Formats: sequence, C-alpha cells, structure tokens
Amino acid sequence: MKPGKILMASMLAISTATMAFAADIELRITGSTAFRAATHAAISALIEPATREIGYVGTSGAAGATQAIYSGTMVGSSQTIVVQTSYSGSLGGIASVAAVPPVPLTTWPAESNLTGTPGEHQITSPAFISAVANVALADNSQTESGNIGAGFTTLTARRVGVVPFVWVKGKHADPAIRDALENVKNINTLQARVLLGGGVPLSFFTGSASDAEYLTLPLGRDKDSGTRLAALLEAGLTVNSPVDQYEAVVVDDQIVDVVPWAPEAGYTSGGTLASTLNLEVSADLPGVLLGYVGINDATRLGATLDTVNGTLTGDAVLTFNGEPFSYEAVRQGRYSFWNYEYLLHGALNSNQQNAVTQLGNLITNDYAQLSGIKIDASFRVERSGAGRDIFPN
Repeated sequence: MKPGKILMASMLAISTATMAFAADIELRITGSTAFRAATHAAISALIEPATREIGYVGTSGAAGATQAIYSGTMVGSSQTIVVQTSYSGSLGGIASVAAVPPVPLTTWPAESNLTGTPGEHQITSPAFISAVANVALADNSQTESGNIGAGFTTLTARRVGVVPFVWVKGKHADPAIRDALENVKNINTLQARVLLGGGVPLSFFTGSASDAEYLTLPLGRDKDSGTRLAALLEAGLTVNSPVDQYEAVVVDDQIVDVVPWAPEAGYTSGGTLASTLNLEVSADLPGVLLGYVGINDATRLGATLDTVNGTLTGDAVLTFNGEPFSYEAVRQGRYSFWNYEYLLHGALNSNQQNAVTQLGNLITNDYAQLSGIKIDASFRVERSGAGRDIFPN
C-alpha cells in the first residue's frame, strides 16, 4: 500500500474508533459508595445486553468499583449512552453536583478505556478525565448535607430506597483481648457518641472492670461520607460535630498501630474501612477497633447478607440499641440506624432527563434491595432524616 493510502487508512481507523464512543447521552454519576451495587445494576439494566460494555477500575468488579464506565444502546431505543461513575461519598457527591461556578471537577474513567466490545472487563491501565458531575446518589438529603443555600443550587431529588448501616467490630491477635471482644455485641446511642469523641475503655461495652485496661477506638469515614453523617446524627451529633477517629497502620496484613485522622478526614470508602477492620490488631497493641459501614460492606468482615429474607448475620455485626439489623426491623421502626437514599441532579437536557428518570425507576422498583431496602407497601414507617424520630406512615 502507498504511504498516502496507509495514512488515510490510519486516519479512518482513528475516526471510526472515536465515533464509536460519541454517545447520544452522557451521564456522570457520583456520590454514595453504600448504594453502588444497586446503582450498578440499574445502569446495566438501562443498556441492551448485546451492546453493553462495562469497564471498571480496581479488582472488585464493576458492582463494587469506585470508578467505572458503561456504554451501549439504551433498552427500547436507538440512542447510545455512556455512563461514567466515580463515587466520592454522599456529601461530596451533592457538593459536586450542586456547587455553583467554579464547580469542583471529579476524576472519571475516560471513554478511551472502552474497547468497543460488549462485556465486562477490568481497566488495567486506566486513562482519566476531569469533568463536572451531573447526577449524585446520596445517603441523605441535600438539606442534611449542609451543601445548600449560598454557593449551591437546589437540586431535583427523589427517594429511591432506604440505606441501612451497622456498627461492626474488628479482630485481635491477643487471646485475652479476643475473648473480651467476644462480649461486645451491642452499641447504643450514648456509647456511639462517646466513642466518636475519641475512644473509651473496652469495659464501657462489656461491663467487666478487667477490660478497662483495653482501649476501644473508632475507625471512621471522611466528611464527604453519608455513612459518617448518619452515624453522627444517630449518635445525637450534627454534621459539623468534631469527632476523633483513627486510621489503622497496616504492616504485613496486620494492624500494628493507629493514628488520629484530622477532624474532617477518614476513610474515603466503606469497603476500605471494612477490609481494614477485618485485619487482626497486633497482640502488642492493647486496643480494639469499631467502625460503621453499609450492609454490603459488612460482608467484607465475614457477615452474610441475605437479600431475600432481609438479614445480616456474622460475629462482627453489632446490634444497635439492642435491636439486630433486619429489613423487617427497619420497616417496623425497631432498628433506627438508616436513612433514605436520594437520586439528585441539576439541569439536564431532555435525553439525559429521560435516562435519569428511568435509572431512578429501576433503582426504586427493581434494585434497591441490592444495597438497602425498597420503599413499598411493606415499609410501614417514615422519618424526616437520620437520627430523627420514626413514625408510622
């Protein structure tokens, strides 16, 4: 082939590859890590299976990935769609979508990561872009987040489910401390409030004076997390309450020390926090660790989530105010560590609005139970937000 023809063929190939990803609809979704599984399933259901390509960053698969990209043709339509996800936490997600210029940028997997071949694949050498989010999933309302009023636009929001949380406990290598930790089975509102103030003796939970020599410390999330906000509100605190939380220092898959987070800092993902809590604390460290996570993340500590019967079982999971978590306990108002899940967005074009409406319907009607609880006729209570009184509906 002549050089000129080679050049033209190369340009045509590049043009074709570029056009393959020029979608009719583009959405960038950020926000709640706790509702990733439901959101992933709903996005997937928007796209015709024969055309659907999913690329994800990391090793957890698309359903658990912090960043992913979806492409294909929308079900029942000839329109093509690309959806990028980059979960930053509920409060951070609302801030990203609601902030007026200068709007904060979020990092997303670039469309160049797409191969044009349907299926799910790990992006091993990801390319990223910086762009503005236009949709957020959040474990709290915009009002609860504090990202409202001056400097923010008021977002359109709908409830798409209920997101429950649990307190969980870690592990310890010292047999005596491990035995004492076996007696930690519940946390109440007062204990949570004091714990978030910087830690308490283990005896505060076990009632045994001999456990006073061991310190109980909280691992926690950063200020962008809706899980953190729910934990604070359920403990009788506010979104701006100062807390003393800790980060684990890990060496060879063992926690050898803990260091304080800055007041607004913490783990950026519930999955990371849960995986860290699942590591043993060194026998040389006379303390135990507790943390708060979404119910899906609790499975990283060996808990079993039964989405059919609505139970979460496992030694690491604590009861809250004496009540074990279950869907039925939430539906009847006995278990209070939960909030509503919201789908929020700002101004969208008509095609984007149609896709977001379908996405919200899919989460609400078909997939909310993958991350939380569906709001249907069996949900017999209501509240205005986390930490608030619960009433029959």
